[in-house]
Amino acid sequence: MVTRLLLVPPPTYKYEYAETAVDAEVTLNTVFAPVQAFGGYITNNEGNAKTGMFGGLKVGGLKDVGTWHASATYKDFGADAFFAFYSEPSASMGGGSDFYGSEYQLAYQAFPAVSLVFNYHNSYHYFPALGGRAPTDLYVLDVSATF
Repeated sequence: MVTRLLLVPPPTYKYEYAETAVDAEVTLNTVFAPVQAFGGYITNNEGNAKTGMFGGLKVGGLKDVGTWHASATYKDFGADAFFAFYSEPSASMGGGSDFYGSEYQLAYQAFPAVSLVFNYHNSYHYFPALGGRAPTDLYVLDVSATF
């Protein structure tokens, strides 16, 4: 009988992640539709490429059947700006960083508990295997259901 005990040390990262982040949003209810401006800045107090920012504008909101919203967001994050904090896996290649680009979204509340969301991501990611940045165009159609 062979018994093995494997002790795995906690992960070691190249840099520490002592982050400071500031986010803000302002919403104005207009006659046409709610308008929201939002943005944020993050810095890693350790590391090299350690800052990131995002900002955007959203018009409308999903509440009742037939409502909609449209938004545009710009993101620019250095390689060590965050530890999988602001990224969506689809938008930043599996939760990675070191990218910049835009995201456009259009959503429609089709049924009381079902919305359709179309996203277009136009971004530039750093790919070590390529030795530089490469453009990435990603189209996503989500059907979101609430139970």
